[in-house]
Amino acid sequence: ILRPGPVAGIDVTMAYSIPHSRGPWYIGNPDDDPKGLRKITGGDYGMTPVAQVVNRQSRAEEDWSNAQLIANAPKLLAIVKGFIATLDLDAPDDSHSYHYYEDNVELFNLAIDTIAELLGIPNEE
Repeated sequence: ILRPGPVAGIDVTMAYSIPHSRGPWYIGNPDDDPKGLRKITGGDYGMTPVAQVVNRQSRAEEDWSNAQLIANAPKLLAIVKGFIATLDLDAPDDSHSYHYYEDNVELFNLAIDTIAELLGIPNEE
């Protein structure tokens, strides 16, 4: 079982230092861009360019979903950080915390691996 800390190669507090533009991020209107791209912006005033997403008529629903996923990245990162922070590494084997981890081990490992990837920590598999 992979647990955060030295075994997983992650200090959970490091996850709070991932540099990115301050959220929330906003999805722009493709009609406002000469190339018809959806611009994702963020930062203190919502004006910092973060990403651009194509806006193809033939794949409008998919492109809109991609833009939403990118724009919600800061919220999703906060969820992952909070999820990892719920772990009680010192909990006895018969505790609720231990069983909570055991019942959700795949989700915790995905969260841990995602944070490690964002921090540039090599995968130990």
